[in-house]
Amino acid sequence: ALIFCVRWISIDPSTPPALIKPELEALARRGNPMAEMFIALYAVDAVRSTGLPLPSKAFGGLEDAARKGLPLAQDTWALALIEQGKFSDSVPWLERAAALNQASAQAYLAGIYEDGSIKGRVQKNLPKAIHWYSQAGIRGDVPSMLWMGDYYLAKRREWAMLLRQGKDVYKDLNEARRMYAIDADKGDPTSELKLGGMLSSGEMGKDLVAEGVGWIRKAANQGDV
Repeated sequence: ALIFCVRWISIDPSTPPALIKPELEALARRGNPMAEMFIALYAVDAVRSTGLPLPSKAFGGLEDAARKGLPLAQDTWALALIEQGKFSDSVPWLERAAALNQASAQAYLAGIYEDGSIKGRVQKNLPKAIHWYSQAGIRGDVPSMLWMGDYYLAKRREWAMLLRQGKDVYKDLNEARRMYAIDADKGDPTSELKLGGMLSSGEMGKDLVAEGVGWIRKAANQGDV
């Protein structure tokens, strides 16, 4: 019965038909966390449609489902707490849902760790942000995938500059060139410009100057100069 209800809801998530709602209510009374979550969400939406403030008890079924270990309910309950201004209380629920591989919770938690947006509970922690963005990306969260791509692109550029300058690491122009080329070969204009600047400077030999100018022109054609 629950599978049937969930499939129906996935087709029309707005309002459960008369046939479905009694089934969900019956399952919720028997303690099924998924049914409890759906019933709670429909009740919350009904109150929202009136424009009236949400009473705290409106989320009761959702909290019950979260406490029973349903990751989606934990994630949704955390967002409900945030909506009520209970930011610190939301973090443990996001952490529980994230630990159970709920991608949306992992992505939200990563954002919190990235900017330290919940003062008194979460401070900026880039390693944790990277961990949760990567986990969410593995599970198909597209914004998390894009964030990780941008992060590693920036890190490759930073590492290439250190290798080029010999700052805090052994100077290695060949490795610096390779690091820039990874993204320049993929059409990243900033990497093209940096690779072009390095080669056209002559620091790797005059025979690479023409290639460097070519990379700079390529970046310019993309509007990066």
